[in-house]
Amino acid sequence: MEQFPEVDAAKTLDMAPVDYVAKAIIRLSLDSANNNKCFNVCSPTLFSYAKLFSSLKAFGYTLQSVPYEQFRAQLREATCTAAEENALSPLVSHFTEGWAKAAANPKYDQSNVEHGLASTDFRCPKMDEVIGVYLTYLIQCGFIPPPATVANPDMKIEWNKIGEGVAMLTRTSSVSAQAARAAARKPSSTDSK
Repeated sequence: MEQFPEVDAAKTLDMAPVDYVAKAIIRLSLDSANNNKCFNVCSPTLFSYAKLFSSLKAFGYTLQSVPYEQFRAQLREATCTAAEENALSPLVSHFTEGWAKAAANPKYDQSNVEHGLASTDFRCPKMDEVIGVYLTYLIQCGFIPPPATVANPDMKIEWNKIGEGVAMLTRTSSVSAQAARAAARKPSSTDSK
């Protein structure tokens, strides 16, 4: 589509890397002082849609800002008429008629998380720090196409490392099962005796 919707500059998303969320949940659940408490594990710093769209442009994607209703109509059109599955299909239901004008995101009380993690040294990275890694992963997986233009050289993308990581993460259990069956069919040295 190469477009993004015009939205209020203050509209934000709560994006917390899963590594941070998983570590926080494990750390909090292992401390008995945290029993019977509620923990809202999310990013302490919200990421604006404006920042997301500018990050996509900095990465090399050519994007144009269009009025929200035009974006919404073109999103529905792109996902309904695509010959193959469109990566944007799961987002269609998110962009409701009043989404662009809806109230700001809810604010979650994170005081229990902050207190529970005060003695640790890990923190939730800001999205500015990891957005390039996310985009590169999605490209390497084939989920989104690479940008047509050269990405910002300041992002320091290590394509080889990311490609190796994607290859490791996307191995399916069926491949492992096939390898196990093949190994089971090979005659062992004791079978020939």
